[in-house]
Amino acid sequence: MPKATPSEIELNTLVKNDNALALSKIFDAYGAAITSKLKKFYSKYAKIDETLILQSVNDAFWGYYKNPHTFDPDKSTLLRFLEVAAERDLINLLKKERKFLDFKNDLPSDVELEEKMWNRATGNGDSPESDLINKEILHKIEEQFKNHFKNERDIEIAKLILSKVRETDRFSKILEISELDIDEQQKLVKQHKDRIKKILDRHNIEVTLKNLMA
Repeated sequence: MPKATPSEIELNTLVKNDNALALSKIFDAYGAAITSKLKKFYSKYAKIDETLILQSVNDAFWGYYKNPHTFDPDKSTLLRFLEVAAERDLINLLKKERKFLDFKNDLPSDVELEEKMWNRATGNGDSPESDLINKEILHKIEEQFKNHFKNERDIEIAKLILSKVRETDRFSKILEISELDIDEQQKLVKQHKDRIKKILDRHNIEVTLKNLMA
C-alpha cells in the first residue's frame, strides 16, 4: 500500500515539533481536496447543511495536529489518513444532528454497503485504505457496468456474480421472484446469471475491474 511521500513526512515532522505553521501548510495542501470529495460523496447532506462537512474536515485536521502519533507514515499517505478521519468525523456529526434524523437509519447501511462491496471486490476485508479512495474506485466500477448493462437490475446481478455470491435468495430479491417456489427461483436465477456471465466474459469485465483497482 502507498506510504507517505517525502513532503508528507516533512510535514508530519513539523507537526511533531509543534511548528506553528505546520497545520496551515497541511490544510493548504489537502483541505480543499478533502472537502470537495466529502461534498461529492455526501451530496445529499451537503445540500442541507454543508457546514457539517467543513466542520468535519477542520476537526480531522485539528485532531491530527493534537495527536500526530496516530499517523503512521509506513502504513498510509497523510492525505489518505486525513480523508479517513474527516469522513468518520462527518458520519458521527450526521448521526448526532437532529435535522438529519430521517437519514440517520440509512446512513450506516449506505456506508456499510460500499465497504462490503469494496472488501468483496478486493478480497481484503481488513484493508486500512481510505474509504474515500475506495469510493472513487467503486465509482469507476459503476461506470464500467453502465457501459455494458442496460438496467440497474443487471448491474446488481453482475455485482453479486463478481463478488462470488451463490445464495439464490440474494438474486431472487433483485429479480423480485422471492414469492415463487425455490425450484422456479433457481431456474430463473440461473437463466439470468448465465446471461450476465456471458456479457462479463465477452467484455472481459472482471479483468478490467482488477486493472482499475491495481
